[in-house]
Amino acid sequence: MGAQVPAMFVDRYMSLSEQQRMKFDIQYQSEAKDPSTGLICALFGVFYFYMGDVTKGVMQTLSCFVCVGVVWSIITLINSKKLVEEHNSAVAQRVMTSIS
Repeated sequence: MGAQVPAMFVDRYMSLSEQQRMKFDIQYQSEAKDPSTGLICALFGVFYFYMGDVTKGVMQTLSCFVCVGVVWSIITLINSKKLVEEHNSAVAQRVMTSIS
């Protein structure tokens, strides 16, 4: 496996032809996010920008001027790995659908 395929997609990945696997690897690697980088981004309050959700990023940044933003940032920090894994699963699902 070239890409770190989410566990729920391993069987499906292995059933792809070699050409489809290569295509999956290229597409998935270009869109998947790294959980460690997500955690670092969450520490600095730029997690949603990293995930490509500019609207939430702006909202979180603007809300940092009140307590809500601080609480939101703490919750994001705690959930960052799970959010990245959910993103990567959605990417894998979309890529599998497009090449199958």
